[in-house]
Amino acid sequence: MMEDIFTIKELSETNEGDVATKPNDTSDEDCKKMNKKTITYIKQWVDVTVFNHISQETSAHAIRNKLESMYEQKSTANKLYLIHKLVNLKFMDNRNVAEHLNEFQSVMNRNEARL
Repeated sequence: MMEDIFTIKELSETNEGDVATKPNDTSDEDCKKMNKKTITYIKQWVDVTVFNHISQETSAHAIRNKLESMYEQKSTANKLYLIHKLVNLKFMDNRNVAEHLNEFQSVMNRNEARL
């Protein structure tokens, strides 16, 4: 999801690395500017408790790696939780089929990302 937001904001190149791995058609100054813009964009949306973990990072790529390590750990407990959530997913009468399928697909996507 983070990649999608960066693509919309035309900041996706900064997500792939820092100035050392910049695209050939981008100047150093433009790359630094995009990196700073991406860092600022990320920092405005994170919680203050998370901000303390990423505040010293100097590249968008480093911030992304830090956030991934914090939230996308591929632990057995996370896998079991998602499998449990999938097994216990039941259709409720007060919801429509689209909402139910959306929740199912969300659990499946998270599960695939962790396997």
